[in-house]
Amino acid sequence: MQLTILHVSQPVDGGVARVVADLVRGQRASGCRVLVACPPGGRLAREAAAAGARVLDWPAERSPGPGTLREAWRLRRILRRTAPDVLHLHSAKAGLAGRLAARGDLPTVFQPHAWSFAAVEGALADASLRWERFATRWARTVLCVSEQERADGVAGGLVAHWRVVPNGVDLEHWAPVDRASRRSARMTLGLEQSAPLAVCVARLCRQKGQDVLLDAWAAVQERLPAARLVLVGGGRRRTRWPRGCGRCPTRPGCGWSAPWRTRGSGWPPPTWRCCPRAGRGWRWRRWRRWPAGGRCC
Repeated sequence: MQLTILHVSQPVDGGVARVVADLVRGQRASGCRVLVACPPGGRLAREAAAAGARVLDWPAERSPGPGTLREAWRLRRILRRTAPDVLHLHSAKAGLAGRLAARGDLPTVFQPHAWSFAAVEGALADASLRWERFATRWARTVLCVSEQERADGVAGGLVAHWRVVPNGVDLEHWAPVDRASRRSARMTLGLEQSAPLAVCVARLCRQKGQDVLLDAWAAVQERLPAARLVLVGGGRRRTRWPRGCGRCPTRPGCGWSAPWRTRGSGWPPPTWRCCPRAGRGWRWRRWRRWPAGGRCC
């Protein structure tokens, strides 16, 4: 009998969308019937459909609000119509609406992709933590991407059946480049051939922690004046930082690169090819304790 899996995700771009799309491809290759419920637009619907999944329209906002109950009601209708064998909820909004809709009536996997209570402060953080403590009863499994993410949940008082599966990295696609490609990439970006270079590839937001990197960069340049830092990514802070927040990446030794979002003829971006070898990320993500994408050359 063919297994039917329903993935639910409010993010349709970025890391969560990529994880969902990769899961869809793997599960389709294994012979599963795969459904994806997500808002219209973005890469997720397009890539999931190309992989053979049935895409279902599920309009949803990122933050909780008056529309959350309506989102849960729409999702409950999807569950009744599609009758999946497994419900896989990705990130905070799908975890909220999906667990309200299913309430443990079918096997449910919740994958936080970073805890909601760690992303906010004050009363909202307390409310988010209380919700997660309550809602774990409606998830058969809570799936984390690192042991630290699981440990953060346990420390927050969550009682669940935990599984840890790190996000995958395609080592063939992200293979080290040869010296000629590295020289060409540095010429394309106008970088000195011999200057030490650090590249941080991530969405520009508080979660990814580029502010910590920028604060520390002055200390790096005291020891290595020729060192250069390039931030690759898009997001709100791309426009906010240059306006005098004290962490301006246009300071000496810092710079921007284009927000490379999709794979194609120009992927990996030149900033990646500047690196002589793929190194481990230097910086833990602020909430998930997972490398944010820094590379040093």
